[in-house]
Amino acid sequence: MGYERDVIIIGAGIAGSVCAAYLARAGADVLVIDKEVFPRDKACGDLLREETVTHLSRLNLFDDLDRKGTLLRRIHVISENGSECVLPFEAYASPRFNVDNMIINQAVKYGAEFKDGCRVRSLINEDGYTKGVKVRERGVDYDIRSRLVILAAGADGLVPGKRSGAGTMGGSGRYVGERAYFTGINLEELLAKGQYNAYGVFGFSRELPNGYYWVVPSGAAGVREGYCNVGIIRSVDDGKDIKARDVFSRLIESNRRISSLFVGAEQVSPWKSDSVQDVTAVDVRSGNGYLVIGNSGSIMLPMLKDGTGAAAASGEAAALAAKEAIGANDFSAEFLEERYDERIRPDRDRLKYERITSESLYDISVSNQMIARMVNNPNYTKKIVKEVFG
Repeated sequence: MGYERDVIIIGAGIAGSVCAAYLARAGADVLVIDKEVFPRDKACGDLLREETVTHLSRLNLFDDLDRKGTLLRRIHVISENGSECVLPFEAYASPRFNVDNMIINQAVKYGAEFKDGCRVRSLINEDGYTKGVKVRERGVDYDIRSRLVILAAGADGLVPGKRSGAGTMGGSGRYVGERAYFTGINLEELLAKGQYNAYGVFGFSRELPNGYYWVVPSGAAGVREGYCNVGIIRSVDDGKDIKARDVFSRLIESNRRISSLFVGAEQVSPWKSDSVQDVTAVDVRSGNGYLVIGNSGSIMLPMLKDGTGAAAASGEAAALAAKEAIGANDFSAEFLEERYDERIRPDRDRLKYERITSESLYDISVSNQMIARMVNNPNYTKKIVKEVFG
């Protein structure tokens, strides 16, 4: 049986959709499959920083993002012991049910085919190569064959030969994020000046010994209606079952600043969680007939850097590698590794530094001192903004 597609992409999040859009625009025959029905909700902090915005602009989506997003220009950082400072920080914030749907729709306009509500049951492996997928759609099982499969289904997605690379860095490299949407959040008028001049809150708490919490206006109505993404992220290594609703319940009781934000606010979505993993969690990102991108390939440092930017960058890198593989008719692990892995492989020395910085930052005693020092030390503040908040 011949191939039915050049490329099958499993997962229509930012990594998969960006990859599909670049490939389809270049003329490749691309099929994207996602088990969810779109538009769908996804647990995420909603921040889209410069790298993500750059890719959306290249795909002619900036105007859509601009209409559907709030532009943050500052973050209000709150320590566990009450020290506070305001830092420059630029990012758009827009709910993922808008952003992911926007990108996959653009991929379809460029010529990609999209099957949502379709579950991939397994990969088709023959002669040492991945050559397609077995799916279930509306109760019917069937096979779809392709020259290349790109896996972008998240941290728990189907990855051949998946193994941990975390041992060289310490820790599992795995995290849990949880968030809900609220409306009527009382954002500070001096900092929330409108859709294009807003701020987000980031804070540290003993409730989160290896993580932090946030309150971020999101979407076009973020400031106008106090529509905010409220959430936490934490390492799984502490072994505790920490729930966001409990963290915020206690913060509202004990922290006057946080309490003032939530007076009269209403939760308008359920708490939703997802797992993420940093670049030390997985070290297999290509093989015969497949590539692994986005959170599936753990190419990000979610506790410290922009996860969506890393996902979009891996999507573009995979699209470039796929185009070269199609042109050469070579889908071997060696060919794909040379053209994909080299584009996204992290600087190990820099990674080690960032992991150490991250781990120390989420130590309450360290963050208390750091934030207190930033209050009256502009030079130190510039250093932290560059090295920690990117």
